[in-house]
This record gives sequence, structure tokens and C-alpha cells, in this order.
Amino acid sequence: MNIYQLEDYDVQGVDAGSKARIDVCQILHEQGIEALLHHYEKSRLKRLLESIKLTFIKKKDKRLIVQYPISRWNQKILRRSKGQGIIYLIHDLQSIRCGRLLQEDLQNFTSMDTLIVHNSVMAKLIRQTGFQGNIIELMVFDYLSNPIPWQQRKLTKEIVYAGNLEKSHFISQLHHLDNLIFRLYGRYIKANQSRHILYEGAYPANTLPAALKGSFGLIWDGDDLNGCRGLNGEYMRYNNPHKLSLYIVSLLPIITWSKAAIAPFVIQHNIGFVVDSLTEIEGRILTMHSSTYQLYVDNLLRLRDKLLMGMYTKQAITKALHVYE
Repeated sequence: MNIYQLEDYDVQGVDAGSKARIDVCQILHEQGIEALLHHYEKSRLKRLLESIKLTFIKKKDKRLIVQYPISRWNQKILRRSKGQGIIYLIHDLQSIRCGRLLQEDLQNFTSMDTLIVHNSVMAKLIRQTGFQGNIIELMVFDYLSNPIPWQQRKLTKEIVYAGNLEKSHFISQLHHLDNLIFRLYGRYIKANQSRHILYEGAYPANTLPAALKGSFGLIWDGDDLNGCRGLNGEYMRYNNPHKLSLYIVSLLPIITWSKAAIAPFVIQHNIGFVVDSLTEIEGRILTMHSSTYQLYVDNLLRLRDKLLMGMYTKQAITKALHVYE
């Protein structure tokens, strides 16, 4: 069986989306899977010639791993191949994130053999829309990183929030939680900094884990402290934010929304706690014993080694390829 991967991303990107794609590409490369196309680094002629190769992937002895979403150009070519031997590893469902019907993404999935999705909630949603192929759950994105200096985490009321600060509208309300300290990491936004809301700057994804200072990592989105609301907030019901992986390798116990798709993962692995509202956090921390906090960190340490080795991606790809045996 000949196995290829389609590289279709901007390698110059430094945000979480680019980081996740680059990591998957590297993990597959280390597994000996050849890159068929490097969309952003080749001339138009080379891109055209290599895109033509996609039409031959449907042969019985070839498999193609594609990180979704992809460019419209390559999507059209893959549709013509009738999806035979094509595995989609989903990073994002733009239709849900943008408040549109999932059918827009489903049109790209219907003829594909296999989908690798974030979690069981996303799998159920896609299955309910009529997808008949194989669905494999990734569980959590891996996170390759430079060597991470050991950080001794301690129980305090300092909370890290890393990511796209501009779209995280709830940040403008954090001043109401003035007994907590929030450390914000990401591209700068105009926010009311104070003694308890601190902007710590933006870092490349590979060095960010070593830069995070605090006791907990917050995974929240939307425009409200009392639940993840709005389009971005509702999207948390289905996706695995990449900051989950960031916090795991940074050994930061997780705080997230109780209705988020990642909530069962956090609870099952005992790596943090969930809340209905951010107003609950202070009380949870004040009543937490230091031994409970240390248990969270110990459990994160076990998971971190797996993410740094790319274990979850390798397992999902192995399961996907096993379907064809």
C-alpha cells in the first residue's frame, strides 16, 4: 500500500491552526508517509502538476491523508476522485463555527472513505447528517515542542488564557472577577489591563509552553462569563480547541465549560475541573486542597509524554489505514 499526505497549509503561520497542521505533517513524515504537495511553497506550474497527481490516488493500492479544511482547488480535485482511499483528518468545521448548516462541510465528506474527527460529539453530529463512511475519534491533538524546561506548578489564583484574544469577547468582562489573576497570551488587543488582568505577549507555538506562567489554563470562548455563548462559544460543544493540547504539555490543569465537548476528557483523565460560569472559579480554587492540584499535574505529566511523541495522531492514522486491510 502506497500512502501519501496532502500538505495544504501556509507553513509561515504561527497560530494554533497552523501549529496543529504542521505537527500532523511532521508526525506523518516521521512515519515514512510521503508528502504529495506543498501548496504554498511551489510555483504555480509545480502546484498544477502535483495537483494532477491527486486524480490518480483512487487507485486500489494508494491512500491519501488530507488535513481538512483544504483549498477549494484541491477540494474540487478530490471530489472528482470519488473519495476512494482518502482519509480526512478534520481540524475545523467552518460551517458550524460560522453559524451555517453542517451540510456545507458534509458536501465535501460524502464521497470520502474515512473521517478522523475530534471527539464522540463531533462524530455523532456528522453521522446524524447522513455520512456513511468510517469515523475515527482523535481524542486530543498532539503537540510537538522544543524541550520544555521543568516548571513547578503551584496552586494559586493565577489563570492563563492563550489564543486568539481578539475573538474572545468575554475577556472584556474579566474585570468583574477581580479576586483572580488572568495572564493573557496572544496577539495584542486593546484591553483594560489592571493588577489582575495582565497581557504577557505573543510567542511562537513551539516556545509558548515554556513561557506560560500561572496555575490553571482556561479554555473558554464566546461573549459571556456565564457560559460559552455566541457562535464561537457554541462551537465548543463540538470541537477540541488546540489550547487543550498546549495546556497539557505546559502542565497547566484545565478549567473549561461544563458543556464543552472536551469536558468529559478533562474529567475522565482528572486533569482539571469544569464550571458552568467563570464566576464559580474562585470558589473552586479556594476549596481545593494542594494534593488535589498536584494530582492534576501528575496526570497531565502522563498525558504530556504521549502528546509530545505524537501518539494520538499515530493511533488514529493506524486505525484509519486498518480499515483498508
